[in-house]
Amino acid sequence: MKYLLSVLFVFTAAQVHAQEAVNTTTGTVQATPEAPAPSIVHITPSISYTTVTLRGDNSIPWTTDSGLSLGAFAEFGTGLTTFQTGLFYNDYNSTAGNADIAATAKLSYISVPLLEKLNFLRNDKRTVYFKAGIAPEVLVARNVSAFGPKISGPEAIQFEKYDVPVVAGLGFTWNVSKEKAFTGEVSYMRGLTNVNKSPTDGANIHNEGAMITAGMTVAL
Repeated sequence: MKYLLSVLFVFTAAQVHAQEAVNTTTGTVQATPEAPAPSIVHITPSISYTTVTLRGDNSIPWTTDSGLSLGAFAEFGTGLTTFQTGLFYNDYNSTAGNADIAATAKLSYISVPLLEKLNFLRNDKRTVYFKAGIAPEVLVARNVSAFGPKISGPEAIQFEKYDVPVVAGLGFTWNVSKEKAFTGEVSYMRGLTNVNKSPTDGANIHNEGAMITAGMTVAL
């Protein structure tokens, strides 16, 4: 009898151990949580220092003045290439002056960038990237003054109400946590549109310049 009881106890214990192993495997007793899938959408609120000026074959010698750009990028994807868009408010400031003329132009645009990013040199801490594309923008405000022997007053220099700049840039992201990263980049832009609509000057003028951008990327 004692022998039968011992065998029964050992058999029962083995069954319980086997059942716990099965339950652990199926996740009913001690389920192992699955790692969350990486986010495919990232938002980057950004501020840029801009040095954009008016370039062209016109007789007014425009030079660069500093400005600011504020907005946010939205990036889609996690692989080697990702797509980036967003919404920005851009200030482009230029000045001109010589013996014949003194002029200033502050042009403010709302821009929607459409950019492709190539992400390389990636590891757990940082990513270096190159991006390029276009950034269509609409002129929402202008503050222009010009004085000289041939032109005078705020309406003497007129500008097109839109532009389509080509943009190319190089940047990096530095991870500060799983959900956040610091972003910095330098980029170049040149407008494809002749923004000059002045009735007294038929020359081609384009927005052109550089931007230094800093932002904080947040995963959604």
